[in-house]
Amino acid sequence: MTLARLEAELLALPTSATKHDLAYGFERLAEWLRERTMDEREAVFADLPTWLRDRGHPWHWRAALELAVALGNRPLLDAAVHEAVRLGIHRLRRGQMYPHWMSFQLHLISALHVWRGETGPIARQYLRRRRDGAASTTSYPARVLGIHAWLTECAQAPHDEREACVSDALTVLRSWGDADLLRANVGLLDLYFRGDAAGRRLLARVLTAEERRFIPRRFSS
Repeated sequence: MTLARLEAELLALPTSATKHDLAYGFERLAEWLRERTMDEREAVFADLPTWLRDRGHPWHWRAALELAVALGNRPLLDAAVHEAVRLGIHRLRRGQMYPHWMSFQLHLISALHVWRGETGPIARQYLRRRRDGAASTTSYPARVLGIHAWLTECAQAPHDEREACVSDALTVLRSWGDADLLRANVGLLDLYFRGDAAGRRLLARVLTAEERRFIPRRFSS
């Protein structure tokens, strides 16, 4: 089974189903792969790293990331981390459209957040490197990726370590004096922790009254 067959499955969907958001198409690809034999799935996953490296295609790399998450394929996840490291972090002017290397890494960190189960040492090391780079850099993209990775680590930490982790991240975030980044990452915290009462209580303790107003809904402690 080739990647061309996988791509054909997505292209066969009605245009109206994927015109504005490819998420539905990626879900259908995952369902289709689950219906294949184990040997067929393994053959596809063995080839999918080539999609991760395909910078010229608008959605190949996103499909590979989504399929890694949907089917819990850690070798493909590790390949995505290696590609993120290879792409690196470069200069980026504030307000500039995110280039491929930035979009790829933001999607990767989001994929690590929703990953079910253990992500493994390669992914953990990637998050830690991005996090460690955040505190000492003045680079805007390094700060964006670093704080995103840091808060993702916090969400994955044991429950008794989460509040200290979030408090440390907020201390660094506030020290930058960047209202836009603060607002965006308070929103990310809300996304990560609003799902249960313990998470909402954590946010009530660590966020200031002003920061709570960044959340586009009534804040509930």
